[in-house]
Amino acid sequence: EPNKNEETDAKDDVPKSFVVRHGKVGKNLHILVTELRKLMLPYTALKLRERNNSSMKDYVAVASPLSVSHIMAVSMSNKGPILKIGRMPHGPTLTYRISRYALGKHIREKQKKVIDPTKSFQNPP
Repeated sequence: EPNKNEETDAKDDVPKSFVVRHGKVGKNLHILVTELRKLMLPYTALKLRERNNSSMKDYVAVASPLSVSHIMAVSMSNKGPILKIGRMPHGPTLTYRISRYALGKHIREKQKKVIDPTKSFQNPP
């Protein structure tokens, strides 16, 4: 029987993340943030409540007690959408300019046979 202490240590080592929108973003970027949260499950906050006046300092302050290791922030700049991935608490931050993206609804429109991913994991293979 495995040691319970080893199991809790293994759970603590799993990276946990926040996916947030920073600043004013459009409707499609808001949907992209929601889909990124679903993509990062089960170790991300799916129903994270965001406020328009929240700053990154607010998210960093909340991240420590919840043992969040990464924050992904989607924002809008003059040149277009930006994705920032930061390691908590003092790690490096990577910044990417999003040139193109496809939402899940656009992919489902193009599929001939639509597969619902929420139902595909209900039964074992």
